[in-house]
Amino acid sequence: AQPKKGDTIMLQPSTPTDQASGPVSIHASYFFAFYDAEFVNQVYQKLLGREPDPAGHAHYLTVIRAGESRYLVIDGISRSAEAKNYGVALQGMDAYRRRKALYALPIIGQLAQAIALLWRVGALRKDLRALENHLYRLSAKAGDL
Repeated sequence: AQPKKGDTIMLQPSTPTDQASGPVSIHASYFFAFYDAEFVNQVYQKLLGREPDPAGHAHYLTVIRAGESRYLVIDGISRSAEAKNYGVALQGMDAYRRRKALYALPIIGQLAQAIALLWRVGALRKDLRALENHLYRLSAKAGDL
């Protein structure tokens, strides 16, 4: 059965999408299965229905590679006039947008950011250890070539 306007669909990274009809609604979490250029390509394809133009692709790739949040890219593209005209409803951005608004407040925003960082410090340390191990494995593999 084809989705009707207003239906929310969850796409899996391996699920092809008929771009002619386009998804009616997509959850932001869909995009987090992708990284780097593939991430930018997926955001453009799903939210705008097209491949990224060279300037936009380069811009958002630079943003991601500089360490900015991928939510920032999704939010920026989803709020464009082109995305609104394409008509895909993006779900799952409310918490990011509330946090972004909170962090923009003078003094309170900085305090909220500091508290959020302290709250996540254990998980960040774990992620860094996993990344360190992964980089070691990649460099060892490259040395074997």
